[in-house]
Amino acid sequence: ILVSSTYAPNIKNMIGRDQNLSFSHSSVTMIASRIFAVIALAAHQASAFAPPPSLITKRTSALKAGEIGIIVEADVVPERMDEFLEMIENNAKGSRDEPGCLRFDVLRSNDDPNKFIFYEVYADAEAAAYHREQPHFKPWTEFKESGGVTSSVSKKATGVFLP
Repeated sequence: ILVSSTYAPNIKNMIGRDQNLSFSHSSVTMIASRIFAVIALAAHQASAFAPPPSLITKRTSALKAGEIGIIVEADVVPERMDEFLEMIENNAKGSRDEPGCLRFDVLRSNDDPNKFIFYEVYADAEAAAYHREQPHFKPWTEFKESGGVTSSVSKKATGVFLP
């Protein structure tokens, strides 16, 4: 490819040459592949921050009739925080993979770093019962029974309607 001063004066000015520029086919191909690789990498990295497809649909804050919402509030013993965080991460990941689990969020209080709130939504009472029978749930029970929390309150509610 030949770039002359007639067709591309700005290119010559940018690189400070006053002669014809010539690029071989292989160098143009190499430059194009590098540009494509950079664009592909940027697109891939940007997709890591995109919401999952399930969140792109219309959102609602209401539970559908029959869905079960559970809110757990727990105060964790500070000396056991690392143990708790590892355990609850495994519990949350396992819970999210359950067939009837629609949502499982672990929230940390802005006012008290030792207070956590779990927000769970299950398709129905059977899905909530199934959750309590799973292997990833047992470490939470053991953590509580071993004194890992100073208090734990669980509140359950059933969805009544969808506005």
